Amino acid sequence: MQYGSELLALAVYLAAGQFLPLKRASELLSTLAGHRVSQAILLSAEARAASRLRATEQAIFRLIQHSAVAHMDETGCFVEQKLHYLHDLSTPASSHYTVHKKRGRGAFHGIGFLPAYDGVAVHDGCETYRDHRYPCDHALCCAHLLRALTFLEEEEQRKWAGKFKRLLLDMKAAKQRAGHALPP
Repeated sequence: MQYGSELLALAVYLAAGQFLPLKRASELLSTLAGHRVSQAILLSAEARAASRLRATEQAIFRLIQHSAVAHMDETGCFVEQKLHYLHDLSTPASSHYTVHKKRGRGAFHGIGFLPAYDGVAVHDGCETYRDHRYPCDHALCCAHLLRALTFLEEEEQRKWAGKFKRLLLDMKAAKQRAGHALPP
């Protein structure tokens, strides 16, 4: 049985874009198409799509690598029931995701971004980002800082953390009202 490009595109979207497990994506497509769509067909469609997008993926990676400021974060995910990490590199215009078995230096070197990046790396402050061998400057992600301040305020009863959090949010609001440039 051969499937049309629209059905295969939907298959890739369900599995890779909506993160449906292969079994559920296969069941849904079988229901929608009226034909059994095997998990092997889904994996094959994903592999073909990935191959066709490789040049685009590499171009996005290079755009972020040459940006003045890049945001980075990682979160745990499971691949074949084993813990891996989804690494996110982004700018306001582009995002690049890589799954790697490791979280810290091993991943940074395996992905190849941070050892060659010389802009400003915005991250959660995890110590592994601050390796002196990386040529970049660093900035703390305000979303992570606000989350930490909320914890300190609510769980540790630190009043100063709530005041600092409000100050940061007031500064953000002032910048948004002023536009891109604030007076000295």
